Amino acid sequence: MPSTFTPNKNIEQPASGSYQNAWATPVNNDWAVIDTAFGGNTAITVTSVSGTTLLTATQYQPPNIIFSGVMGSALTYEVPSGVGGIWTLYNDTTGSYPLTFAVSGGGTVVLPVGVRVLLVSDGTNLQYATTPPLLTAAVTTAETRTSDAIPTNSSYLVTYIPTAGIYKFEVNVGFTTAANAGFIANLNFSGALTGSAVVGSSISGSNSNTAQLLDAIASVSASPATPLFTVPGGSNTALQALLMTGTITAGGPGTFGFAWSQASSNAGNTTVAAGSYLTLTFVSPTA
Repeated sequence: MPSTFTPNKNIEQPASGSYQNAWATPVNNDWAVIDTAFGGNTAITVTSVSGTTLLTATQYQPPNIIFSGVMGSALTYEVPSGVGGIWTLYNDTTGSYPLTFAVSGGGTVVLPVGVRVLLVSDGTNLQYATTPPLLTAAVTTAETRTSDAIPTNSSYLVTYIPTAGIYKFEVNVGFTTAANAGFIANLNFSGALTGSAVVGSSISGSNSNTAQLLDAIASVSASPATPLFTVPGGSNTALQALLMTGTITAGGPGTFGFAWSQASSNAGNTTVAAGSYLTLTFVSPTA
């Protein structure tokens, strides 16, 4: 009879009567797999990869998996259906695309960049073994828009929701306007959003726009083009600050971001300052 193999780590189970006078071969191989399962590492390069990749037993046997390289599109790496285990995963990639770890036909988690996370699977479901990490995004170089009047996503203030749950957000944006350009902004989500609420907003600064009331709606939009906050036109070269706080309920992975533009199309500039930031904190699983 041929050997069989365990479902999770693919350890060989020799059939009775096999490997006569040669049991050192399967025993040594099995102990190598067991050692790898306790402390091995798998390095995966995502450069020039596309679509969904099914990991081999050699790749998913180690408890530590590190992804690196330049992403050219959204990618998914899967373990086969029925394979359970606990893994630490580190997303050290570059490129503005989501990297997803999944069980084939089962659960999925989007891996945050620059953070090592601990995931657990029962062979179908996949979830964090600990509280998901704080998700952050920040403007490193000031963004300026000159003629548009329809909000589009910031190049910096977008983050990926890794898994279903309730999240608390804070968005703090510094901005200036010129030549009556004004400022309009939106918080938006793509994916399985089931509820949201903007529970606080304020604007501060040292010029005329600070006296303007912010127009607001009570939920996060699915479209970056839908204005959520409006600061009417005015030439305000002194820095102003817009602070938004609230919660979102995600039914699964998605994106959460800040979109903005001028309030009117003209030759004036509206600039979002370097140092503006977005944070997203996991509060609890969905009910």
